[in-house]
Amino acid sequence: MNSDLKVMRIKQIEWAHEYNAYARLARSPENLASLLQPAWLEYSRTKRIPDWCGVDPLRGWAFYLTRADRHTGGHDLLEGGDMIVEWEAVLQQIATHDEATPFEKPPMVNLDLALTPTRVEPPGATSSTAARRERSGLRGHT
Repeated sequence: MNSDLKVMRIKQIEWAHEYNAYARLARSPENLASLLQPAWLEYSRTKRIPDWCGVDPLRGWAFYLTRADRHTGGHDLLEGGDMIVEWEAVLQQIATHDEATPFEKPPMVNLDLALTPTRVEPPGATSSTAARRERSGLRGHT
C-alpha cells in the first residue's frame, strides 16, 4: 500500500469512528448487527451495497466495520485485508449518496490515487464479511 493511500485509510477509519452508531442507531453491537442484517444479506448475495440504504445505516455500517477490525487486530481494513472490499463499497456508497452532506462523506481517493478530500470539516473541528463478523466475536463484546 502506498503511503498516500495508507494515510487516507487512516483518515477514513478516524472518520468512521466519529459516528457513534451505538448512540445514534442501536445502543449495542447486537442491536446494530440486527439493524444491519438485511443490508449484509443483500450485500452477500449481490456483492453490491443496497440502494435502499440511507446515510445513517451506511455510516453505522462503516462504524461497525471499524469496530470489527479493531477487535480482530486492526489489519482487516488494510490492503488485502478480509474486510477491505466491503469497506470500500460502503464508503463509495456514502460518498455518492444523494442525501449525504459534505460533513457525512468520507475522505476519498481519486482513481489516480492522488489525495482528494471530499469531506469538509465543520468550523472548529480538529482532524484527529458475515463469517468475519462471527469470528471477530464483536457482536457481543465492544
